[in-house]
Amino acid sequence: AEADRHLARWKALLPEDDSLPSRELKAECWGLHGASHKRKAELYFRRGARDKAQQALRDARAAYAVAMDQGTQSHWAATQFLCLTAVLGARPEPELWAATRGWALVDLKRADVSTRAWAHGSLAELELLASYHQREFSPEKAQAAIADHCEQIVGLTGPDSFHVASTVRQFRRYLDWWDRPEWRGLAQQAIRTLRPATQDEPAGAR
Repeated sequence: AEADRHLARWKALLPEDDSLPSRELKAECWGLHGASHKRKAELYFRRGARDKAQQALRDARAAYAVAMDQGTQSHWAATQFLCLTAVLGARPEPELWAATRGWALVDLKRADVSTRAWAHGSLAELELLASYHQREFSPEKAQAAIADHCEQIVGLTGPDSFHVASTVRQFRRYLDWWDRPEWRGLAQQAIRTLRPATQDEPAGAR
């Protein structure tokens, strides 16, 4: 509740002009709204309130859509929109998938280590989501690419970094919450690479 109030206050203070810094701020604000709704959905799911969980996921997807509408080419917001599109069974978005991958690839060239690590995280998740958004899909190639991107995250930020923990948490959702045969092995590959010491850990463990 406090997080919602904070986000509402932030949204009320957003600038109204259309400059790039203002649009970047709006994209960040709406992206965090999406993340907040997604966390609510997970809480509802774990309490058995499936209808509320589904509505919270729809709210999260709508917030990520507003973040993307700012035109800042945020691969994070777009990847989460694509994720929830698949989870909710909405129409696949092959063109957006390709554009998002391109935005993440640009960030791989940045000097900032953290920026590059987050780009690898998006690219790993996009490989999994290709099973939904792309007609031509090779599980074997996706698995190899996911392993490579996850190795890069560990190499750039270390095994105990927030980047690793956050990426593991996201991929666990594909096992614990959004489990589907087509992406189960891909999520397991990501977690094995990011946390090799716990590769035999049950999918629901924390």
